[in-house]
Amino acid sequence: MKSSKYSSYNLKYLLFVLSTTISCGIIQPTLSPTKNNCINNPATQNDIEYALNYTGNTFTSKEWIKNSQVNNFRVSITWLDNSQGGLGYLEYLIYDCGYTQQQINGYSNEKNIKTIIFKDYQNVNIISTCSDLENIIILNEIIAESQGEKYLIRYWIKKESPTRMLTLLLAFPMNKSELLDNYSQLLFPIIPKCK
Repeated sequence: MKSSKYSSYNLKYLLFVLSTTISCGIIQPTLSPTKNNCINNPATQNDIEYALNYTGNTFTSKEWIKNSQVNNFRVSITWLDNSQGGLGYLEYLIYDCGYTQQQINGYSNEKNIKTIIFKDYQNVNIISTCSDLENIIILNEIIAESQGEKYLIRYWIKKESPTRMLTLLLAFPMNKSELLDNYSQLLFPIIPKCK
């Protein structure tokens, strides 16, 4: 069996750093009552099933290794393709008390992307940011380095409902940009990349 350039260790490290910074990061749903005495509830079975089914058959080939986790207010799913160096990371966030545009902006502003989400990466560069016509989906395209490898990354933030938000990060090594384009088209045909 041929050894892959993209070692399992490198991808697992990339995933660990990414999931740790996102999960500990920007704007977390809270248990604290709001002015309306609203309290966030943990993810429901419907939330879990929605998140698990969101990508359909996109990552079902044997190359993709899937892992999922349910925490209080989020469902997270990771996919690793060690043979191609691919990484997918989805978070379905629960905001029973609603979320604000400021919270959405927190997921997509340059400072938070560079200092929180990708804080353990080197040479993080946001190459473009765009959104769909209804401003429901925001896409950040990023180049970053990890363990000496340059990655082209697409990071979507999607308003699913007034109480649910979805983020999906897809990363491939720079020399695999056509794979990134193909998977992006499958996942977000409305806005697979910024023009």
